[in-house]
Amino acid sequence: MKKTGIFFLSQVIFIFAAASAEMFTWTSVLEEALKINPVLENARSTLELADISYKSSYLNFFPDLSGSMSMRRSDSGSTSYGIGLNSSLSLFRGFKNVNEVKSKKANLTVQEATYKRKLADFVYDLRMAYAELLKTQMTEGLLSDIQSRRKNNMELVKLRYDAGREDRGAYLRSEADFLQSEYEMKSEERNFRIVRAKLLKNIGKDIYGVISVTGTFKVPEIDEKPSRALLESTPDYIIAKYRLDISELDLKSKYGDFYPNLSASGSVSRSGAEWFPDQDSWSVGLSLSYPFFSGGKDFYELKSAKLNWMITENDLENTGYDLMFQIESAYNDLIDSVEFYKVREKYYSARKERSDISREKYINGLISYQDWDSIENEYINAQKSLLDAEYNVFASWAKWLKVVGEEE
Repeated sequence: MKKTGIFFLSQVIFIFAAASAEMFTWTSVLEEALKINPVLENARSTLELADISYKSSYLNFFPDLSGSMSMRRSDSGSTSYGIGLNSSLSLFRGFKNVNEVKSKKANLTVQEATYKRKLADFVYDLRMAYAELLKTQMTEGLLSDIQSRRKNNMELVKLRYDAGREDRGAYLRSEADFLQSEYEMKSEERNFRIVRAKLLKNIGKDIYGVISVTGTFKVPEIDEKPSRALLESTPDYIIAKYRLDISELDLKSKYGDFYPNLSASGSVSRSGAEWFPDQDSWSVGLSLSYPFFSGGKDFYELKSAKLNWMITENDLENTGYDLMFQIESAYNDLIDSVEFYKVREKYYSARKERSDISREKYINGLISYQDWDSIENEYINAQKSLLDAEYNVFASWAKWLKVVGEEE
């Protein structure tokens, strides 16, 4: 994307940035926010909890082991001692242990995708706050140039008015245009404070701090187009897909409540009237149990799990439709904004040329004030429109990244 005139900048010097202001590029803004913002810290903690939960689910396949030590004294005055080790292991629980591991694994994937979604949303908000401040700073530079131009125009018209070559209405109009440029400049100064505070808030810093940003609205080429594969790689789709897997595994676990439970146990011990006891004993066993009746609890939990599975299945389908629309819409908006920028750029070049020519003609009395003023206004508006169009390309690109769940 070409840059012309005031937009061919790799760095912008800002009117209202104090000498002590922190200067941030987009990279440094992102790095600072990722370090200190509490929103992402909470998201990372949630992801860590899911990982711990997944790893702990494997513990169901390990035996429980416990130890005991006792001393007993009877009313007859005799004393006995005992020590022992006891172990138990669940051999079969209706596939609940296996399903729990799979469910925790699926939940970890959901939390990973959730973190990616939160990160993409966070980066989008941060990027747009950065872009708003960058645009404000660029606008301040542009309005300063416009204000100087309006002042020069007003002085030119006044000279012609004083010489009797221009009417009073033209002079008053040039004064009004200059006052309008002053108003726009002051308004942008007030807006600067707002957008600066917004960026500081998004970073996680004191909103009354002093900060400036530097950069351009250059946007990389988008190689990837809307597709089914792109849709299925988005965090939102992954979340919906694995939530369906979790509900299906939960349903299988509920069916497991109608299977018998099999467990093994074993123990070794020593007992005796003196310490250290010397009489050995041991035992091993298998236990099979079956819940014949639980008051209808298992039946209703199974029915509830079936309904939840149906709901999550419909959610996945609806999520796919919604994402398909969002991706197509975001892609079209991006392409439209890029093409519209090219049109604005062409208009800007043409109107700049016309403005230079008409100014010379007006000075030499070859065109009327009305014609010259109209061309001047077109040129000034073209400058503003070009900056708006450039910003809109950047905003559309940022929205595209957010929809597909990417940070860069």
